[in-house]
Amino acid sequence: MESSHVKFSVSQLTAQAVVFAVVQRAGALGVPRSVAVLDESGVVVALCRMAGAPLVSVEVAQSKAFTALFGPAPPSEVLPPGVSRLPRLGAVGAGLPIVVEGRQIGAIGVSGGDGRAGPRMRAGRARGGA
Repeated sequence: MESSHVKFSVSQLTAQAVVFAVVQRAGALGVPRSVAVLDESGVVVALCRMAGAPLVSVEVAQSKAFTALFGPAPPSEVLPPGVSRLPRLGAVGAGLPIVVEGRQIGAIGVSGGDGRAGPRMRAGRARGGA
């Protein structure tokens, strides 16, 4: 009989706080975004599409977060032999893992805009913002 194990996962409260921070930062930059927070199993915990964000950005944000669950390697390096793609695994990375005490508990993906605000969004994250 297999023993039980403890599973660590991003909480609903944490996921909502992450979404709120991204929405605030994107709003300050005037760039509507979609943001997705997934748990460690790839299940959506929080999702938001800001008014004006492209409709496709919802799917792209989720795909970026799902891809981040596999770590920093490109998708082509993490797929099992013989598998060319997984439906939710994006060709583009840019999602970020959510790590607490060395354990990956989820991932975040952000999409929308024209790409020029990306460095400003990352600068905000580096300063402790979204």
